[in-house]
Amino acid sequence: MPFDPAIHDRRSIRLPGFDYSKAGAYFITICTERRLPLFGKIENSTMCLNPAGEMVNSFWHALKTADAHITPDQFIVMPNHIHGIVWIDQAVEADETSATQPTGPPMGSLDRIVGRFKSITTNLYIAGVKNHGWKPFPSTLWQRNYFEHIIRDDNALAAIRQYIQSNPERWDSDHDNPKAQKAESVEDWVRGMTRKHGTRGRPQGSPLQVPLEKSKHTELGRSGQQ
Repeated sequence: MPFDPAIHDRRSIRLPGFDYSKAGAYFITICTERRLPLFGKIENSTMCLNPAGEMVNSFWHALKTADAHITPDQFIVMPNHIHGIVWIDQAVEADETSATQPTGPPMGSLDRIVGRFKSITTNLYIAGVKNHGWKPFPSTLWQRNYFEHIIRDDNALAAIRQYIQSNPERWDSDHDNPKAQKAESVEDWVRGMTRKHGTRGRPQGSPLQVPLEKSKHTELGRSGQQ
């Protein structure tokens, strides 16, 4: 299926009024602009990263170094998108941001985390184009928006971790694969998973609070990309 921005660009699905700086676990998907396969390819149901993909993978696992309030969890780089779980370990207190808060999303919020991820990986990619001959991208590296899902219980956390880990095995039917004929989007998969596990009637409820030792979910995150 050829790229169609009316279908394949991510739409904003943020819950109105929800505080996306709340401590807890969030599942995100970010796609390259026009779904260009810039990060490698799938061979025998395995993701083979090129240098650009290795850069994106490395930066994800360095998020904790850049921001002590967050911890990366399960993650994978696909040819033209990434899936990941990020924990906001604690909300940024008001006095930490009031004096230096720039314009834009609140410090410590999911939008701020994703924005920084996009910005820094874009700059590193541009350096790769200039210095190492990486494939150029048109206008922007990433799509303007991104998909997110608030993880509210352990069953959903386990299901999403498995979804991320096994993503290369489903590439032939992946909505973000331009060559897929019958495809299920991550949005549809999350809706199905939510119906299966339920949200206990809490569509506006808080995300799952860190139920595991940080060392454990950090280790799981690092195992998501070989």
